[in-house]
Amino acid sequence: HLSLFDQAVLAFRELAEADPACEEAERGLERALRAAGDTAGLADLLAHQVESHPDPTVRERAALERAGILEQDPARQDSNGDYRVVTPKEDSDSRYERICDVSGDSGILDSVLPALAKNGCVVLAGFYHRPVQFEFPRAFMVEANIRIAAEWQPADLELARTLLQDRRIAVNDLITHQYTAREAAPAYDKAFSDPHCLKMILDWRSL
Repeated sequence: HLSLFDQAVLAFRELAEADPACEEAERGLERALRAAGDTAGLADLLAHQVESHPDPTVRERAALERAGILEQDPARQDSNGDYRVVTPKEDSDSRYERICDVSGDSGILDSVLPALAKNGCVVLAGFYHRPVQFEFPRAFMVEANIRIAAEWQPADLELARTLLQDRRIAVNDLITHQYTAREAAPAYDKAFSDPHCLKMILDWRSL
């Protein structure tokens, strides 16, 4: 038999589904979930409330709080941003729907697959000098999707420029090196050999 609290959850959920714009039904559902001790249901409701919030900054902040950076190099684990920077071992309880790897480490999949949610996607966006290999069983268990990042297209550049102009992203700590186009040879050597080189700008204005 359902408790009175569980019955209240079902009643308010039916009201909320019948009229998604009804704030009283949503508030009633939240109170009923708290009273019933349904933490999973309450978490789903609160996540839905945030994701459907009319203010885009609220939605972006929530997405950022759920995001994190997995970094294995201790020298690159310091962060002054709003996101977490941890090693994969320290973040063993998280399950991410999407993981983007930019490390270039050909064995990275074995490190990040344990943090991938069911049917999640790993995007390989680094430059991999060796064949990318991984243990199949873990990828099989989570039904992992593995994608390869393509080169930037004009629409990608326009989006990035818009985000920068609107100050919705910051790259102060991301762009670590800058060279002129005439210095391309040492620049590429630095980019692919120095782990502290995150992103580099080649300035073509001198040509």
